[in-house]
Amino acid sequence: MFTRFKKSAGLLVFICLAGLTLLSFQNCNRFESLDSSSALGSALTLSQKGDGFLEYCAAGKSAVLNGVNISVAGGQETVWTSPSSNNVSGPIPDGTTTAYRDAQGKVSMLIVHSDLYRITGDSLNNLNPNSTEVIFRSQQSIKESDYNHRHWLMAPYSLDGKNFVGVNHHEWYACKVKGDCNDDYQVIMRSWANSLTKTVSSDGGNTWSVPANHVVVAPPTWDNKPYNTAEINNHGIFHPTKIVREGNYYYLFAFASTSRHLPVSESYHGMIILRTADFNSWQHWTGGSNYADVSSGQKPKIIPGMDTVLVSLTYNASLCAYMAVFTSGDMGRGAQAVMFKLTASLANPQWTEAKEITGTRRHAIPSNHFASGFIVNNYPSVLDPFSAGYNFEISGSNPYLYFNNVGADPYVRNVYRLPLKIEGTGVVPSTPPPGTPQPPPGTNPGSTPPPVTPPPVTPPPATGGGSKVAPGLFSVADGIYFSNGVSYCYFTSFASYSQITGKNSTEGVLVVAALPTGMKSDGACKGADPIVSVPTSVSGGAPGLFMVSSGIYYSNGTAYCYFPSMDSFVAKTGMTSPDGIVRLSAIPSKLRNDGACQ
Repeated sequence: MFTRFKKSAGLLVFICLAGLTLLSFQNCNRFESLDSSSALGSALTLSQKGDGFLEYCAAGKSAVLNGVNISVAGGQETVWTSPSSNNVSGPIPDGTTTAYRDAQGKVSMLIVHSDLYRITGDSLNNLNPNSTEVIFRSQQSIKESDYNHRHWLMAPYSLDGKNFVGVNHHEWYACKVKGDCNDDYQVIMRSWANSLTKTVSSDGGNTWSVPANHVVVAPPTWDNKPYNTAEINNHGIFHPTKIVREGNYYYLFAFASTSRHLPVSESYHGMIILRTADFNSWQHWTGGSNYADVSSGQKPKIIPGMDTVLVSLTYNASLCAYMAVFTSGDMGRGAQAVMFKLTASLANPQWTEAKEITGTRRHAIPSNHFASGFIVNNYPSVLDPFSAGYNFEISGSNPYLYFNNVGADPYVRNVYRLPLKIEGTGVVPSTPPPGTPQPPPGTNPGSTPPPVTPPPVTPPPATGGGSKVAPGLFSVADGIYFSNGVSYCYFTSFASYSQITGKNSTEGVLVVAALPTGMKSDGACKGADPIVSVPTSVSGGAPGLFMVSSGIYYSNGTAYCYFPSMDSFVAKTGMTSPDGIVRLSAIPSKLRNDGACQ
């Protein structure tokens, strides 16, 4: 897809936007309930009621926008290796790397192309590279008005881990109608009209399909305009970002370029913001706090200072801010650094100046067109393995930058990642940001909500060689460790740390600037999550409470109940926040589920 996209000042495309809105996190430590009538597309009506999102920053904390530094914090890791004899129908990472988690906790990382593949595992840190499988194939309808030719799923989203809607980059080429494309990318680019479409899944993202009402936004139809000229005319709306939520809307960015056939007064070219409340009707940003229906005829405003055709968007929990990551490098300008910009709100975006992610300008990517640095074809994308919920739209202070190589063979591309570190005055350390709680099991009182990814810890390097740490507990950044004076182990989750040590906080634990390089790593500290044994009264506060991801539960030692909302939790416990509650990686299997706490 991007191997054929070329930015051109002369190709500006008019877009009759069909509508879009998105939900994101803005204020901190707040529980919001979702209306059960909300719909994720025509086939995806939400079944749960009373669920919500615990937001991640301290109560009343403002967004951290100034004095923020992001840098590469470690070596490159190979995430997925392409088949050496790949072809156009095989798995090709041809879009920003994205991922989702289903209701059972299974993580899917997508290999984005018009034939969609994935690899799976129990976390982004534990994917099975041999699990590559195709989960959607584009139908390649030749009729333009079908908008069902080739779909690249770049923005999957779910509120329950079962029903998903996805926003796609969709390509159609006029030369296909006449049958004269001949695999000539120049001919394709002169006759390429792009749109955004929807795909849906009702089985946890295992398979995807195109619903009847699937057009999100599209340019005018081609109408037999010529394409046998030298001027490139690939136009439309391209490359949707990950979806994030703010208030009652779901937001994403996309690149828009109007057709050369439009007058300058109607033309635009650059990154725009789209939003929707229901995934059926969409709006675009027109400046300030103003949004207009995409069918209104109003021109969208281009995001200033974002000179690129591709962006990665997340809500950063350590900054309480929305973070856009991108590079302006391309084949014409050469490789560049990866940049970032921040805003406290997408409803009324006010962006910081673009800053460089330190270490990306000189980073070498194997088998790449350039010896070092990034171009848009590398599809840089931020993902945090410990983003709670289903959609990985949250990042913390130690996310990863995912990307692929692009070299001589367009079909053989690997996926890599680099650890990042976010620093600055006011940055919240990366405790696991709570996301969507597990759906209440009210329809099946005997069921146990599925396990979720444990809180983040930093696994130690395999080798070292320098200073030592005295026997006892110590912490480095977000990781908690134990030293016996000769070697050390690390705790795989806060629940494991609590069970082994009997501690419910890290108060008094020695803070060390870096892992001891003169000590051997013994791997994970051994232990298992406890059975929570507590008094029978829920009114006494913290002793009987525990959390899994962002769900809050109460156990009497034999059974457990769940709090269906933050209001319910506050009313029954008298607590105003979940601070200090023990965290487990999963609900203890020996406890009976008694449903909602009464």
